Parts: sequence; structure tokens; C-alpha cells
Amino acid sequence: MLRNYFKIAFRSLLKNQTYSIINIGGLAIGLASSILIFLWVADEYAYDKFQVNYNNIYKLYQSQEWNGHIGTGNSMPYHLKESLLEKSGKIESVVMTNWGEGNLLQVGENRLNKYGISASEDFFKVFSYEMITGDPATALNEPTKIVITESTAKSLFKDSNALNQTIKVDNGDELKVSGIIKDLPEQSFLEIDYILPFSYYEKTNSWIKYAKDSWDNNSFQMYALLKNGTAKEEVDQSIVSILKDNNPKAPTAKLFLHPMEKWRLHSNFEEGKNTGGQIVYVRLFTAIALFVLVIACINFMNLATARSESRAREVGIRKSIGSRRKELIFQFLGESIAITAISLVLAVVLVELALPSYNILVKKTIAISYSNPMIWLTALGLTLVIGILAGSYPSFYLSSFEAVKVLKGKINVGKGASAPRQVLVVLQFGFSIFLIAGTIVIYQQIQHVKSRDMGYDRENLIQIWMNGELQNNFSTIRQELVNTGAVDYVCKSNSPVTAVFSNNEVKWPGMATDQRVAFSTIATEYDYTKTMGIKMIEGRDFSREFNDSLSVIVNEAAIKMMGMENPIGKKIETNGSQLEIIGVVPDIVMDSPYKPVEPMTLLFNPGWSSTVTVRLAKTKDVQASLAKVQSVFKKLNPNYPFQYRFTDVDFQKKFTDINLISRLAGIFAGLAIVITCLGLFGLAAFTAEQRTKEVGIRKVMGASVASLVMLISKDFSRLVIIAFAIAAPFAWWFLNSFLEQYAYRIEVAWWVLGAVGAFALILALMIVSAQALKAAVTNPSNSLRSE
Repeated sequence: MLRNYFKIAFRSLLKNQTYSIINIGGLAIGLASSILIFLWVADEYAYDKFQVNYNNIYKLYQSQEWNGHIGTGNSMPYHLKESLLEKSGKIESVVMTNWGEGNLLQVGENRLNKYGISASEDFFKVFSYEMITGDPATALNEPTKIVITESTAKSLFKDSNALNQTIKVDNGDELKVSGIIKDLPEQSFLEIDYILPFSYYEKTNSWIKYAKDSWDNNSFQMYALLKNGTAKEEVDQSIVSILKDNNPKAPTAKLFLHPMEKWRLHSNFEEGKNTGGQIVYVRLFTAIALFVLVIACINFMNLATARSESRAREVGIRKSIGSRRKELIFQFLGESIAITAISLVLAVVLVELALPSYNILVKKTIAISYSNPMIWLTALGLTLVIGILAGSYPSFYLSSFEAVKVLKGKINVGKGASAPRQVLVVLQFGFSIFLIAGTIVIYQQIQHVKSRDMGYDRENLIQIWMNGELQNNFSTIRQELVNTGAVDYVCKSNSPVTAVFSNNEVKWPGMATDQRVAFSTIATEYDYTKTMGIKMIEGRDFSREFNDSLSVIVNEAAIKMMGMENPIGKKIETNGSQLEIIGVVPDIVMDSPYKPVEPMTLLFNPGWSSTVTVRLAKTKDVQASLAKVQSVFKKLNPNYPFQYRFTDVDFQKKFTDINLISRLAGIFAGLAIVITCLGLFGLAAFTAEQRTKEVGIRKVMGASVASLVMLISKDFSRLVIIAFAIAAPFAWWFLNSFLEQYAYRIEVAWWVLGAVGAFALILALMIVSAQALKAAVTNPSNSLRSE
């Protein structure tokens, strides 16, 4: 039977080529768009699911009351690991790691800067990263070992066997390769090239001995593996008070587990509650995919009902020779499913053609897995569902015609179908208006944030991670860089200007005794404000003319929180030291550009640094300046490759997610418009065809071409205006709700919605008028000859 429906469908397609191209083309574009979005969504949901213990792995988080709000983070104190195992018998293992770092790995003359983590020895018991060679149980049990990825092994050792070979780390210790793991999947929360034993991290970082003495030093990440069948809530209850019981400075601290299934998509916390994250974008694009698919299905239904008159006689004849309505319904549904199947095949071809560019855009390696049975079942289900939904109304509508009335010409099929068709056109344009408005508002939000005063000058600023001899030779490096003439200023700090790595509790005279406040902490020395292009509001920068070891510079947000007037010379306390305020700087946007700037302290601490920042002199030949900078680093830090990052590039990375959302929304909104225009073109052509005789009569009676074009266009114009009236308020409400997640945001301007509505109306008029004009200029004798 299905074979017959395909034959009928193909005959129908060949007979009505214009409608067929519009139908199949529109549906194929809609399906291809939806498939691309769903592939991205599926990839987001696939993160870490390769882990054998996926349902039992948790990350430790704590929430505390700071600055009048409840903050949540995943930095933990050293001794928490052993306390977790003591407090709860439901925890099978706990893994402690650092936050990751770059190290120089050297084999012979082969030197590579790679990124990795240090992890305690149960790492491979908790996490399932396939080890090609080596013993997972003992790979990290000694500080003389290192585990590397397969690609790192090939880069360092070429074709030779890397196991049990040695690697020199940071031009110092030689570690034995105890294991080689397969390169981590793209859908892994970790992106690393090697794993060092945590014992090696302790050995090479003297500050950890101080962390061991204090429950108030939160510097590590921890992961827990629960025993099978253990409820998260049960463990949460047993560990919730560990931190406050051991740390008198953290009376409000609450410890809890965050499941692996939420790490990727539910990473945001507000006031101690898990409020979302990437899931917002996943849901948004799932909705967009459905919108585009619905628009394509509406096209299908509209054009099918529009063609009902040409098929009315067929229905009449079929019924007169004994066909039942049920058989006709199945026939039309079968045709609809057949057309959907053809569209789906074309859509898959379009997807395969688009995937290379799409993968570059979304920075993924997405592919359709044709060997997966679920893909075929999904394709079959999609074909049936869309075919039945899109063909349901035409099928029931066409099969309802009475044979006698149709054959006598007493039924006006076009009139019966016009009302539902108009509703569908309104829906189509409503969805399109909504998508276009959303794309424009997201773009405006991005530009609004990018134009925000960041408090520093990003131009000609480069950053280099502190490594090798940079710390010991810093003064010499700074002087030689300035002597090249290619550099204006150089400074070092504990974090780059595009991030904040640390915060500390701050106290000041007059603050409430029960108040706990933490300020962002930047440790630096001389020339920080000059290098970053920060203008002092009050006071001075750290100077070689003064002993500034007990001095501090604060930002405007800190002054506001402390309620200070004339702050220069006043004292605050942090890390047990009384520091004198010597300067005030503007609020520098280092962290999220969407949020208000947190209070910040600049401390004079030359020994606490992770980053060297260089301000290049203004020049048209930046490459020549970089070559001079490189020569200095090669001379004074010869064992490490010179690797730098432009600050403005790092800054742009803060917009990666929303830039992707903006581009994808723009692309799929554009495709939605294309589909809508295809459908409108088909309907306009049908309407013009249906009214050919009316146009001919009016033209004979003296009607002008302009009045005839207006006659046909006004009905469609009214539908677009109705669609705008419905979509605009909903779009305004939704977009304002979407923007509420950003503290620094725009307001949805009324003119944006008005411009989108005007654009939709003009576009519709252009398409309809073209078909109306074609009918209006036709010789009336041709259309009236049969009368």
C-alpha cells in the first residue's frame, strides 16, 4: 500500500512541479535546520556519559554567606578529603585535584608546553579514561610518575614506546611515564594532555604546607564516588556541616554534592540554588528547532489545502465509484508521509553538506551516526509524525467533500479552506517575527556589553604565563623589554587582567560584627596601573619611592561597600595584616562582563604571581615588536617556548557562548524566513490563479493595475499585521525575561519590534505583489475566453 502512495505522490509531484518544489524545499530546509540544532543539543547532553560511574560521581560544592549574599563555589580545603570518608560510609572514594596548569614537558631536545592536572591516586578508580598501557591502580601512587595522553606520547616520543620512559617537567624533575591514556573525548569535562600525581604537586608547591594547617584555605577541587544505590540527599545530610564544624571563620558554610549529570548544563548558582547554565541555551534552541519545523509543516498544510480545488474532482470521482472516506484519508496521509520521506532524504543531504561549516561554527565534531539503530528509528518516527501532522488537515478536509456536489460544481473548496489557512499564515509570520526580534535583541545585548567601560585599555596588551626563570629574572626582563623600544610597561600579577583567581576576607573600622565580606584580590607590584592603562581616581600607584608592603589600592565598588569618605590613608584588614589605602581605581571588569564589578583590593606582593603582562608601544608593525619581545624572553628564559596571548583576544572569549547563540539564532531565523517566504510565494501564486477571472473582469471594467495589485495584497497584509500584533507582546515579554539573567543588560526597545514588523510586512508585500502584478498584467481575454 505504501508503495502505491509513493507512486501517487510522485505523479502528483510531477504534475504540480511549482507546488512540489515549494513543499519539498520548504520541508527539507525546515528538517535540515531542526536536525542541525538537535545534533548540537544531543552533543551537549552527551557530556561525560561515557563515564562508567556517571550516575555516582559528584563534585563537592560549598555555599556561604558573603557580602550579604549566598555565594557558591567548588574550592575546598585540603583536609576535607579525609573528613568526607570519615563522615559518610556511603562514599566509596574521594579524588582531590588542583585547578590545572601548564607545564613544559621535555624529552631530549623536544620541548612542548602542555596543559594538565594533578590528581590523587584514586583518580582512575573514579573516572573512566581508557588506559592503553600501564596500571590505573598504581599510575598516580608516587610523585615520580606521570600519565600522558596518546597524542602527547606521539608528540614527545614519536613512534617509540613511551611507557616507563622519562619526561623532564619544567626543566627540573624527570618523571617516569606510568600510563598512556586515549585522548579524552570531546564531551569530557576535562581537557588535558597529562595527569601528575597530587603528591608531586605537594612536593613542588611549598605553599601547600600552609594550606594543610588551615581549614580556611580553599584551594583544591574534590570529587566523590558514591556507592551504588546511595541517595545524594542522604550523603548531603551527613556532610553538610563539615566545613563550619572545622572552621570557626565559616559559620554559614554548607557542603553539598553536585551530580556529574549537571556539570555541563546546570553549572550556575544564585543565592545557594542551582539556577541553570548552558541548559538555558539548549532549551532556547530546542524551541527554535521546533519553531522552524512547525513553520515548514504549516507550509505543507497550507499548500495542500490550497490545491484542494484541483483535487476535488478526483475525490468526487473516487467516491462515486465506491471509495470510502477512510480509504481517501489513508491515501492523502500516505502521500503526505511519502513527501515527508523525500524531504527527509533531501534534508539529510543538506545536513551532510552543511556539517563541515557548522562544526567550525559551533566548535564541535558532530556527525550523524548511521550505524546507530536509534537514528533510523528516530528518522522513521519523524517521518510518520510530521507526515501525519502536516497531512492531517488536508486529508480530513479533502475526504469530506460530497461526490454529487463536487461533480456538479456546487462546492467552493477554496472558501472552506481559507479560514484555517489564514490562521496558519498568522502563526508562520508570528514565529518568524519572534525569531527575528530575538536575533536582533541578542546582538544588541552583545554590543551593549562590549561597549561597556572595562576600566582598562586592552589594546596592545599581551599576557604570558609565568614559567621557568621569569620570576627570578623578572626585573632584568622588564628592563630589557623596555630598552628594546617596543615596550612601554611591564608588570606581573597573580592573575591576568581578564580573570580573578583569588579573594580574601576584608574587615574595616565600623563594619557590623556579624558581617562577612570578601573582596577580589589582585597581587602585583610596580607599574600595574600603567601597564593595564588604568587611571587612578584618587591617590597613587605602588611606587619604588615608598615601602608599600603594607599598602593597598581599592576599587570604587570597595569604597562604596565600606561606606568610606576620603579613603586615602585609612586602614583595612586582610589576611591578618593592617593595610593602608594609598589609592582608588575605577571598577575594572575582570570577571563576567554581564555582572556588576565586585569590590577589589590590589596588594603589593611581588612573590605571588602567575602572569606577566606587557604593554607594547603603539606601532603599525606589531609583528616587529613581538619579535623584539620574543628575543628577550628567549635570552633570559631559554628553556621555555615563548607563548603569549593578546588581552583583547582573551576578552573576546568571554562572549563565546552568547556569540554562538547570536550567530545560530540569526542563521535559523533567516532559514525560517526563507521557509515562510516559500510558503507565501506558493499561496500568493495560488490566490492569483484563483482570482484570474475576477481580475480579468475588473480590468475590463477599467480597474488600474495598481488597484488590482492592492486588491490581492491587502488580505495578506492584514494577516501579517495580525501576526505582529500577537507576536510582538509575547516577544517583548520573553526577551525581557531572557535578559534578566544579565545584571548589565539592555531594555527591549519598542522600535526593534516595530522595525521587525515593518520588515515582515514589506517582505510579504514584495512577494505577494509580484504574483499579483503577474495576474494584473495578463491579457483579460485569455482569462475570460472560457466564459
